[in-house]
Order: sequence, then structure tokens, then C-alpha cells
Amino acid sequence: MEHTHILAKMAEGHERITEVLAGRNEAELERPLRSDGWSAKDILAHIAMWYEFAAQRLRLIAAGRSAEIRWLNDAEVDALNDAAYQRDRTLTTDDVRQRYEQSFEVVYGLAASLGAEVWNTTDFPVAISHWLPNCTFAHEEEHEVELRAGLSGKGRM
Repeated sequence: MEHTHILAKMAEGHERITEVLAGRNEAELERPLRSDGWSAKDILAHIAMWYEFAAQRLRLIAAGRSAEIRWLNDAEVDALNDAAYQRDRTLTTDDVRQRYEQSFEVVYGLAASLGAEVWNTTDFPVAISHWLPNCTFAHEEEHEVELRAGLSGKGRM
């Protein structure tokens, strides 16, 4: 996937999540939406955490230190998600919204600053175009469905 297309999809994903949450009050965003107790606020914090994770990788790439990128297996991803949920569940809704906005701006800015030659290099174990969507817009698409369903009152996911 071309880097300009990925950047456009990142912006679209951010806009869709922002639209889903627009006008929602704190009580709506903190009400459990999933059977495991996650709320819209928790899901938003989770998305922000993956933006931050992507930003860390992009910083390493920009600094010429891509060899330091750690590639996670499924068990490590699950452990990271669980640890972040436990850490972030006490944040206020406003803090989570702010973190989401800031983390998007950072990861988008870093991604946009990389030249096409970096996006297209085969010097990395996994090309940016293969992993970045999973940390950004593809990830948001997955959670957008549950946010829309949960916030519309169609029951828990």
C-alpha cells in the first residue's frame, strides 16, 4: 500500500472515531460496552496506546535504529493490552480524549515526515506499510464497529 494512501486512511480513521464519540458525555463513554467491562473510554485509551506504540517504532526508524524495534507475538500483544487497560482505566475521560488526539497527531506527523524511500525499504523485518495500518486505521476500523454498536444501545459486544 502506498504511503500517501496509508496517511489518508489514518486521517479518515481518526475522523470516524472522533465522529462516533462526538457529543457523548462522560457517563456514556464510561458505561461498559463489552462483556469484559470495557467502556468507550477504555477502547479509546487502547487505540491511543497503539498509536503511541507505532510512534515509538517510527522514532526508531527515523533515527536509523530500526534494528531495535521489538516485534511482538500474540501472547505479548495480549499482555500489553491487559497491562495498558489496568494502567489506563483510572484516567479521566477528558485525559483519554486528549491522549487520543495527541497520540494521533504524533504518529501521523512522524509517518508523514518519513520519505517514500523509508516507507519502501526492505531493510526492516516488516515494512512500515505492513504494520502501521494494524496500529492505526485498521485497528480503528475494528473498534469503530463495537463503539457504534455499544453507544447506539444495541447491547454489549
